[in-house]
Amino acid sequence: MDFGTMVDAIALRCIRPDKAIDIEAAINDAIEYCTVNGDFADDLIEGNTTVDGTVYTQSIIISTTFTRFRKIKYLRPNGYTKMLSPRDPSKIFDDRGNTCRDMYYRAGDNLVLNTSATISTIYYGYYQFPLRMTADADTHWMMNNMHMTIFNIALADIWDDVGNMEEGAKRRRIGYNSFMDHRRDHSG
Repeated sequence: MDFGTMVDAIALRCIRPDKAIDIEAAINDAIEYCTVNGDFADDLIEGNTTVDGTVYTQSIIISTTFTRFRKIKYLRPNGYTKMLSPRDPSKIFDDRGNTCRDMYYRAGDNLVLNTSATISTIYYGYYQFPLRMTADADTHWMMNNMHMTIFNIALADIWDDVGNMEEGAKRRRIGYNSFMDHRRDHSG
């Protein structure tokens, strides 16, 4: 289902064609809600990037390496059989004051990697935020695979906006239950 078709379907259901701009925002908000609260395999981006092969500790700039970055699923250096472990920046040293190895942490706009061997390539998987849709022909995988979830969550926002809280609560409950089913079945 494309964006324009869903906007029209929601406007027809709530009998409010004057709410088209609000409906567009509600659909985008519903997709973002589902993206942020479910780690779906379709939102996972995988790839690799080269890093400095002469040092053990280095950083990757998030804004230039990862598009619409939300969170890391994994980082695996070339030649490693295991992923780097995520660490809290306050816990990068062990009890004896030594720097922990084979881990990463986030520091501002950087991912800091600390490995036990020099590496030249890092393989990554990360989740990204969705693009905001504006054109009628725009589409998102959730509008094909989870169209009733997005429809009901967006419709709930519109019902709330026009003052029909009872119908809004009913649609939100249906949408959230459907979302939970999809999250359980399709998370990456």
